[in-house]
Amino acid sequence: ISGPFFGSFKFVNIIKKRNKGVKLIIDYRDPWNLLKKGSMITFHKEKKYLFYADKIVMFSDMFNNGMIEKFSLPKDKCVTVYNGFDGDLWDEIEIDLIRKKKDIDSEKRFIISYVSSNISFKKGTPRDPRNLIKAVGRIGDDKNITLNIVGCVDYPNQTEFSNSNIHLNLLPFIPHKEALKILYKSNVVVILSTESKTSKYTLTGKLFDCIRSGNFILGLANSQEVNYCNLIEELKIGKGCRNEINEIFEILNHQYDMWKQGKKVHQSKKFNRNVYSRRNQNMKYISIINDFYNLQP
Repeated sequence: ISGPFFGSFKFVNIIKKRNKGVKLIIDYRDPWNLLKKGSMITFHKEKKYLFYADKIVMFSDMFNNGMIEKFSLPKDKCVTVYNGFDGDLWDEIEIDLIRKKKDIDSEKRFIISYVSSNISFKKGTPRDPRNLIKAVGRIGDDKNITLNIVGCVDYPNQTEFSNSNIHLNLLPFIPHKEALKILYKSNVVVILSTESKTSKYTLTGKLFDCIRSGNFILGLANSQEVNYCNLIEELKIGKGCRNEINEIFEILNHQYDMWKQGKKVHQSKKFNRNVYSRRNQNMKYISIINDFYNLQP
């Protein structure tokens, strides 16, 4: 039983009463009362539902640890299954682009890409890329930098960034496969939230596509405690920082200097990104079911 909608968790007890011996998994794709948005009534409801579940699947290790602490859950009852990336689609894209290597110009230009949805330049919106653009505009005097912003629903005033040396490429929503190609052909890929109070447990699904791209990941938020910034740092696949122009500039300028010296800007070769494919993450579900019924894998 997956939530949200968290009201569906109430069926755990009902199903178990009507079907003796059935095993049930509660699957979280977002936090509920861990965000302190609920009342004492919903907190106690959630605690009751968790008690009846045989296994509880969480969307991240940080969320997993927070739930264990808040609800005093047994660790062996809790499993992390990340959303992951579509490995088959990515393999298809990679093979196609390797065949067309002439189209990959990340060795000729330093390419930074922020790919998302509902990107807006209106003040107060949760995905405003202004500080990113301003920070990139401060990197050197060379005109060999491209910044892709993909998924725009509106655009800035034509004169706002007219003095910048960079090639600013503002695109609306494009098909998913084409967006992944842009990530693959980049040097740095960006995860961004400009919400004033970003949830500590925010872990956007786009992070896993950024992981599969193999490129350096820059995580931006108004707090470095956000889940995706922590995971990027923990895996040593990039850097997380606050959405401040100076902090963004320092990280990107260092990566640009490395690129100019001929050093490849990418994730460590020691990092096994395929662990985060949906296929490998979903194997954890198979393992849970095998354990329930003593089946051999």
